[in-house]
Amino acid sequence: MSLVSLIVYNFTILPRLKKLKKLLPEAEIYPTGSRYVCDPPVMNTDIDFVIYSTDKTVKERIIKFGYKDTTNNEPTYHFQYEGYEFTAFRKRTVNLTLTHSKKFIDRHVVATHICKRKNVRNKLRRVFIHEAVRGSYNTSFINDCELDPEIKELLMKFTSPYSEALIQVYKAQYGL
Repeated sequence: MSLVSLIVYNFTILPRLKKLKKLLPEAEIYPTGSRYVCDPPVMNTDIDFVIYSTDKTVKERIIKFGYKDTTNNEPTYHFQYEGYEFTAFRKRTVNLTLTHSKKFIDRHVVATHICKRKNVRNKLRRVFIHEAVRGSYNTSFINDCELDPEIKELLMKFTSPYSEALIQVYKAQYGL
């Protein structure tokens, strides 16, 4: 991580992450998005977090904290894949993605990690990686895309019949 990324993380992402963890202590909360993933970070963008909680009152508490439910404001949100349900929220420059799905959070965290580790700066490629890790694409489609060979190999594994186990292995390998 570059000095600039470290400064941006410590002064823009970390304070908000700490606040969210204080407000939602039972939840798993992870930074995501281009400000977190890219090095150097993208500064003219929002600060994004993904939240996992099995507590069904979290949504109401997020709204009570001043966040607006924006799930239906963006027609490009893919929030109804079976097993990948989520709700999107926004407050000023902070976006939250809340899910009660362990499958969604595991795959989102892995996709974010791949993008950060490989410094995928192109937004369309990051979206593609997230969709591929979710299982939205078949292996022939992934194989035809121009991607870093290591990323392509990972994505091919995550579309295999053993994808759930491989996601858990990846998480363990990188301490996620």
